[in-house]
Amino acid sequence: MRAERVDVGAIGRTQGSLISAWLDLPVKRPVVLVLVVLIVAAPAWLLADWLKNLALHPTDFIYIEEAIDARALRKHLFVPLNTHVVPLFRLYTYAVVQSTDRLEDLPRMLLGASYLGLVATMLLVGRLVRQETERTGPALGAMACMGITTVVLPVVSHYAASQALWSGAAIVATLLATHAWRSRGGTWRLVPAAIGVFAAPAIWSGGLVAGPAAAAALWADGRPRCRRAAVAMIALSSVAALVILGLSRQYINEDAVVNEIHRELWPRPIQGFLNAIQAVAEATILNNLGLRRGNIGIPGSSHPRHRRGPLVRQPRAHRAGDSAGGGRGGDCRL
Repeated sequence: MRAERVDVGAIGRTQGSLISAWLDLPVKRPVVLVLVVLIVAAPAWLLADWLKNLALHPTDFIYIEEAIDARALRKHLFVPLNTHVVPLFRLYTYAVVQSTDRLEDLPRMLLGASYLGLVATMLLVGRLVRQETERTGPALGAMACMGITTVVLPVVSHYAASQALWSGAAIVATLLATHAWRSRGGTWRLVPAAIGVFAAPAIWSGGLVAGPAAAAALWADGRPRCRRAAVAMIALSSVAALVILGLSRQYINEDAVVNEIHRELWPRPIQGFLNAIQAVAEATILNNLGLRRGNIGIPGSSHPRHRRGPLVRQPRAHRAGDSAGGGRGGDCRL
């Protein structure tokens, strides 16, 4: 009996078309809303044990102290903290602190403020995927993939680290604005994208990628007006980077940001970039596999400047007098 040949490629294409057809099935709005609520609530359930035993980090106390009232906020609004010039995040911290009636409720308020950043980022990511794919299924899947991974634990349980979430939300919002401008035109639609290029690094220095990300999306469109807009985004991002470097230059030169400074050596940006990639992998991927992280100076690592301490922070020395303090003086006790 002669065996029939099976076209594996045809089977794969058939399965792909079935999946595509399944993703194209219409979903009623109430069902989508219920799924969205379940997805954004899932991280709170998965991280419940961690969040119930929340402890503030030393950096949290610094941000609280420097936004405890309007006078402190004005004094530190554009002052760098670990080379991060984050006026928008300081304003957000000021709003959170002022909305707290009792000091003992402040940790829970900070936790809620961090989780709000996660929810905002998840919703914006879902919106972006929905715009690009025109499908609801992949959008919900993107939200779930972002929310259920334990990589989000440090940025939810550590308030100061949540600025990375808010900065990411600003980056995604910038991409949404560029998509709206590419599809429907109108100069006024490009203004929010330009604001996002400045807002993202004003929350966290990593937000400087907002400009290049928006420029890449615009340049890939290929139309001359989109490429001109891409050049403008790069220019705006360069201005934001120069402002941050200008404000933090004195801090970098005077304070002990790094253990040793060798001014006679040439900078090695490529090596710095590779070290950053290694640090991210050690802090997220290896930690999720249950492996111990190295001494890489990140929240939650074994670095002495990032260990969890008691709810009392010792006053920091003024400037470089105390290398472990690394900055401005002050006393904050909760």
